Amino acid sequence: METMQNKPGLVRRNGTYYARLRVPKNLREQIGKAEIKLSLKTKDRAEANAKLSEALVSIHRLFAAALNADKAVTPEAVEVGRGVLEQIARDWFRPRWEACEDTVWQPIPPGRSVEELIDIIDEDIAHVMSPDESIYGQYLYQARKLLGKLGYPNASGASTETLARYMIRGEVECLNMARRHHVELDLHHTIRDPLFRPVVASSEVGSAAAPVAQKNAVTVAQAIERFRNDPQRAGLSKKAIVAYETGFNLLLEIVGGNFPLVEVGRDHARKIRDVLANLPANVTKRFKGMTLLQAAQHAEANGVEPIAERTASNSLQAFATFFRWAKQEQIIADDAFAKGLKPTQKKLSKQESRQPFADADLDRLFSAEMYRGSYSDIPEKEQARYWIPLLGLYHGARLNELCQLEVADIREADGIPFMRFTQDSDAGEEKRLKTRNAERDVPIHPVLLQLGFLDYVDDQKRAGHVRLFPHITMSANGYYSENFGKWFGRFCDKQGVTDARLDFHSFRHGFNDATRSAKADGDVVKGICGWAAGSSMRDRYGNGYSVSRKLEELVKVRFPVVEKLLPLQGVNDVHNKD
Repeated sequence: METMQNKPGLVRRNGTYYARLRVPKNLREQIGKAEIKLSLKTKDRAEANAKLSEALVSIHRLFAAALNADKAVTPEAVEVGRGVLEQIARDWFRPRWEACEDTVWQPIPPGRSVEELIDIIDEDIAHVMSPDESIYGQYLYQARKLLGKLGYPNASGASTETLARYMIRGEVECLNMARRHHVELDLHHTIRDPLFRPVVASSEVGSAAAPVAQKNAVTVAQAIERFRNDPQRAGLSKKAIVAYETGFNLLLEIVGGNFPLVEVGRDHARKIRDVLANLPANVTKRFKGMTLLQAAQHAEANGVEPIAERTASNSLQAFATFFRWAKQEQIIADDAFAKGLKPTQKKLSKQESRQPFADADLDRLFSAEMYRGSYSDIPEKEQARYWIPLLGLYHGARLNELCQLEVADIREADGIPFMRFTQDSDAGEEKRLKTRNAERDVPIHPVLLQLGFLDYVDDQKRAGHVRLFPHITMSANGYYSENFGKWFGRFCDKQGVTDARLDFHSFRHGFNDATRSAKADGDVVKGICGWAAGSSMRDRYGNGYSVSRKLEELVKVRFPVVEKLLPLQGVNDVHNKD
């Protein structure tokens, strides 16, 4: 049974995910077990994450039934509104905060130093921010009991988990106050987490009290909800949604959900920019229990690497887009304050940013055992790992373009096999291309043909597969490339290619360099790679270059250091007898 990191209560056995909690000692005799496991009936991590909260609540219902605190069978789950959950959390937090204030003013126990007390607080903060299965289960149990007491005995798992996370935030807020009291001699004990401030309290920006909502004014929370439900947003990718959600969550933390949207101004926008400058990557996974503001402060104080400049820029652009939408919807009169914000973190220089693979790197990668023989010698589930790096190397295609290819995308025109990168899908899936120019036909390089790529395509047809690489799984963000990219990163490390500037996209850089070295026609190369050919009126007409014309330039691209390693007929016969 494998325990999943960063997801208390989630375990995996033989590929299937389960929810698991230890039974409290006082209930083990009555229940007859030391732990409860419920199958989530899935081998997909994202689906398991979605089902976990309901399963954990179901287990706690068993515990509650054993204590006669609830009936074993309950009516249908009820979703509790976010505003209600926030108010419940504030009411729960108030006496806890007051009790903690009383505690910090007590004399330090005899025989214990201030340093030891701070170490204990730091240890408690670490445990609460990254709770293990037992601690997280306790908060879920407390949250459910509190909801039941307040008239929500059948609150949904999602509602219960949200309240539990609010309670964890409250614990962290109290512990941080105690730490500041002893370390910084901060005796004012200001509540810094906006969730637990009174609704009329001052915001994170400036010291003026939050303005009273104008009659019929749309609040921040209402505007965000309307934006999310706007039909024009339905086509957003999950990556784009993440960019919006980061800005939304920061805005809610800084001004609060009840703040009138019309009162948001440049100071708030600058605050969001400044937080993004220190916000660490994967913040919700790495810093559970922290608000985004707290995580940014923690990262800045401890030298944690912030998100990339491009990621911050995407969030700021999404922020500006949201307020442009609000202006179009006549919710606000002016959106100028949200425009022109630039990330303040350092933009990587050309030398620091992504680089092409050098010959020595390519030698290490393609010296791997799987490239010494035929693809058919490799287990079927791993054959994508053979083909996709080679396709990237010889065609300069983006990783997700390759991962989402379908069997029907491999075609032939005038005797020339080619790949069609398109959003059309025989599988009925949502295929994503980066730009309009990314929809294109690319001839298959002769090296791939000699390695048997068309035989592989026929294998997938005979097996009845729609997707060309059917064993690549989609990640939670809706892209096939993410999981494959993680494997490729591990593969690079294994082969000794450890430069942080190198990843799968380095193939695209290397392909571009190879076309320059071969003096390939630049405009044809743009058609192969899916870049816009130019800005002249002429470039807007016609279908671009034919497959045969593209092939004339593509065959100029060669990688001798790789071809010495591959089982190419007449090139590497001796090597493969070794």
